[in-house]
Amino acid sequence: MPAEKVRLRIGNLAKAVLVTGQAYQDPKDALNEFVSNAADVYAEGEVRGGRIRIVLRRKGRYPVIAIDDEGRGMSPDRLRAVARNLFESSKVGDPRTLGEKAIGILAFQQLAGRCEIVSREEGSPDTHCLRLERGKANAMLEKERRRVRQLPGTTVYLSEVDPDVLRVLTQRKVVDYLRLRRGPALARGDYSIEVVEGRSTEVVIPERPDGIRLDIPARNTLWGRIEFALFVAPADGKRRRVAVVGRAGTTIIDDIADIDEFDSPPWTTDQVAGQIMFEALQQSAGRRAVLRDREAFPVFLDAVKAVEVAVANAAERVAREVDEQ
Repeated sequence: MPAEKVRLRIGNLAKAVLVTGQAYQDPKDALNEFVSNAADVYAEGEVRGGRIRIVLRRKGRYPVIAIDDEGRGMSPDRLRAVARNLFESSKVGDPRTLGEKAIGILAFQQLAGRCEIVSREEGSPDTHCLRLERGKANAMLEKERRRVRQLPGTTVYLSEVDPDVLRVLTQRKVVDYLRLRRGPALARGDYSIEVVEGRSTEVVIPERPDGIRLDIPARNTLWGRIEFALFVAPADGKRRRVAVVGRAGTTIIDDIADIDEFDSPPWTTDQVAGQIMFEALQQSAGRRAVLRDREAFPVFLDAVKAVEVAVANAAERVAREVDEQ
């Protein structure tokens, strides 16, 4: 097919300006949007254990960041729709919220000058590429001949990477970041993530909380189950956090103490670690925070407050036993 010019279209310009203005102050957050897109591909196809591969080519004349999945890939029509429906897609299984796919496409501008989405649809022998450039209102869609995919899936190539971004996106920093942000989904085996830099490949392994696991039963609500995986250990100078996990096992915030209602013991004692999982929670657009809606968020607050005394008592008991020893 000849090269085709596709005009970008943002459905809600005011919201787009607001969200992109607040988002991606950390390049790792922008990179995470592309990981979200790959994770959504596997979720939509009901595929467990798929691989997401991040390649960091930081050195050399032409640095490149690539994010690759082995999903169903995208047809030319789907690629056109990506460009023409920015800020109009929905997250997997939740049509009430803005899709991370739309935000993710705009995120490339916080990392690099060019974004190329190279994809081969399942059942098709052809590979196509959607090319976007920072600040330009049009994308180019054409058949890809140089980077032909042998298997279905999608690779996003980010080039003309900003020097400040390269200093931040090292293999170690990216792995540590994704361990926090993607830990619950990785622990469940939803997908795997590997980060490649040069000859070094590191698989992202979720953190394993230490201490005594508390026997706190799940709580059923009208918005779904709230599950607690909490561990209590003695204070030993180690930083411990309780992550708040939403849809698809994705961490919304790393530390529950970042929520004003829980900025106090036992959550701030460095004795409690683990996760509180509630799929009905939504993330605020463009930043790592829980959306304070009138439905799921009050239910979440009540559930956590209901177990707070038990968690505090367990922390005090562990500390007392250590003192006695």
